[in-house]
Amino acid sequence: MKSFILLSAAVPALLLAAGPALALAPVDPAAVAATNPPPHFPRDLSPEGVKAADDHLALEEVDGAEATAFVAAENAKSLAALTGDRRYEGFRQQAEAILTATDRIPAPSFLGDGVGNFWQDAANPKGVWRRTSLASYRTAQPQWETLLDIDALAKAEGRDWVFKGANCLAPDEARCLINLSDGGKDAVTVREFDLTTKTFVAPAAGGFAIPEGKHRLDWLDRDTLLIATDFGPGTMTESGYPFIVKSLTRGHPLAHATEVYRGQQSDGGYGVSPMVFRDKAGAVTAVLFSRPLDTFRSEIWARGADGRPQKLNLPERVAVEGVMGGNLVFSPDQAWTFDGQDYAAGSLLSLPLGVLRPERLEIAIGAARATIFTPTPRQSLQGVTVFSDSIVAAIADNVVGRLKRFTPTANGWTATDIAVPANAAVGLGDSSKSKGQVFVSTQGFLTPPTLSLADVSTAALTELKSAPAKFDASTHVVEQYEATSTDGTKIPYFITRPREMKLDGSNPTIMLGYGGFQVSMNPAYKPEMGKLWLENGGVFV
Repeated sequence: MKSFILLSAAVPALLLAAGPALALAPVDPAAVAATNPPPHFPRDLSPEGVKAADDHLALEEVDGAEATAFVAAENAKSLAALTGDRRYEGFRQQAEAILTATDRIPAPSFLGDGVGNFWQDAANPKGVWRRTSLASYRTAQPQWETLLDIDALAKAEGRDWVFKGANCLAPDEARCLINLSDGGKDAVTVREFDLTTKTFVAPAAGGFAIPEGKHRLDWLDRDTLLIATDFGPGTMTESGYPFIVKSLTRGHPLAHATEVYRGQQSDGGYGVSPMVFRDKAGAVTAVLFSRPLDTFRSEIWARGADGRPQKLNLPERVAVEGVMGGNLVFSPDQAWTFDGQDYAAGSLLSLPLGVLRPERLEIAIGAARATIFTPTPRQSLQGVTVFSDSIVAAIADNVVGRLKRFTPTANGWTATDIAVPANAAVGLGDSSKSKGQVFVSTQGFLTPPTLSLADVSTAALTELKSAPAKFDASTHVVEQYEATSTDGTKIPYFITRPREMKLDGSNPTIMLGYGGFQVSMNPAYKPEMGKLWLENGGVFV
């Protein structure tokens, strides 16, 4: 259920925020809090001090009796307020019709020679994993082949199974690791699935079967997995995530797995992860390990020729995007100096793995050859797909989507624009190195999602499907403004409003904002918002 903040906000006040900034001195919130903490803030921030000062600490116990009772009581209040409104039933029916509609675009993934999709509807509430050919997928009524029926599986096994995705081994993708969650929890059970027989591979026949846990795993080859999980006492971080990676051979129990990488029990973040990169033929090109130090910082290690891990000379705030021709493609989230060259935060770079290793190759790589993309102050990478001989990147330019293809040359990188609709968000979906294709989605506040297929060799975008409109958008317009923070930062925001609306402060407005984890809110088609709010004259900011 989406959460919205409903306010009777005056739109003109927001418009005024787009004007010249007041000449205010920069404010350091941390310094203010240190000298004058908020009244509800404990001055002693040790665990004991927080516990003594917090009268509602029991609410942090997810399954605790007090927390559960509190949630039930608050839900009852909210439900009573909603159902007591005379408009409730009409709105409920409209929302249900939108959320259960079967004319939505089936989210595709490349699967072997065809296209896979996980689909849920009224007849399949838990969903079916299915596939079809790309040619059939392009049609209005694709002919789907069911691979795994989660409703039938849950009924047969008496478990509340929730499908949490599949990891299929390239290049043929005939064997897949299926993630199943009991009741939707984060921890999953992993079971090997054979697409040729459409059955699970029994452990007695050598099938991989990993018991429930917070796993981080990947295929190394057909008979070997790299897995980080709970290997017993002392193998999880203080936050409850794995910090050890082991190699598991087919037919062997988890207890026989061999350690290949180890972080530390005090590590932060969400657990160490193995990453296996392959070329378009499925051959392994690099094996990396990501060791998170906290939510944003991490170390990247590579398996050496002798099988031992080596720490790569990379910034701690970094996003690894892929491997191409022996080069690591990555984006530093901080300004970075390497080999006498300066690189901007948020740029996209390509450097030989050998140059980044401890015993680095003595190869001089200039910034022009290493830099694929450098953002302007109003740009940021939204998604990157690395192919065998080119790279496709979705870029937010003042929160508006752009799509570019980058190809290497002897002296640097050449950028080619791939045409996308104006004033829309652009997202990259699943990709196929062997086919040189990637799914691309576009949408706007008043424009339903469109799914296309990008061919990297031609930089052409071919539309596959477009979702039908779910509300009347003809009465509204979208405008972009920006507010100025006290530290001078320009913060862009959008207003979707009735075209003929008077800016007199009387217009009911829903304001929604988010700023955590370096995530921006891009233009998005929200059919429930459009039907229940915009069609009734509301404003969305």
